[in-house]
Amino acid sequence: MLAIVRAVQHAHEHGVVHHDLKPAHVLVEPAGRVKLADFGLGRREGEEKLSRTGDVMGTPAYMAPEQVGGNMKKIGPRTDVHVAGAVLYELLAGRAPFVARSLPALYKKIAFDEPVPPSAVNPRVGREIEAIALKCLKKLPRPANWGWSGPSYITRSG
Repeated sequence: MLAIVRAVQHAHEHGVVHHDLKPAHVLVEPAGRVKLADFGLGRREGEEKLSRTGDVMGTPAYMAPEQVGGNMKKIGPRTDVHVAGAVLYELLAGRAPFVARSLPALYKKIAFDEPVPPSAVNPRVGREIEAIALKCLKKLPRPANWGWSGPSYITRSG
């Protein structure tokens, strides 16, 4: 997970937001090196939008609240932080943080509900790692520049 955080941090340092983090975009080479793939929806901060306002971009199960609303102005580094938390949650709990039978129901859960703590799904999850996942999954409002300043971000309190 730390390799994913570092890859996203590197992208953010260069003004790029991924927009579509998910386990399928994490590639592990035979030597163990981790790479983050598929920046197809990614864009530079401040760059022209790739879609019209109201379009939804990303993989539904891993979207941040601001993505389900289709408001491109709210999407930024904080979006990738949230989605990294969703990936971590799935690693811990064995499922995405929000599960529903339809896309509208899923979008509503992502936008308004708090996830069930991973330890409620998998009792072996430690409190510290659970706190990190839940911190990343915080809902809006978050400052637009809310993101990590490095891998230590997720271990700081607050």
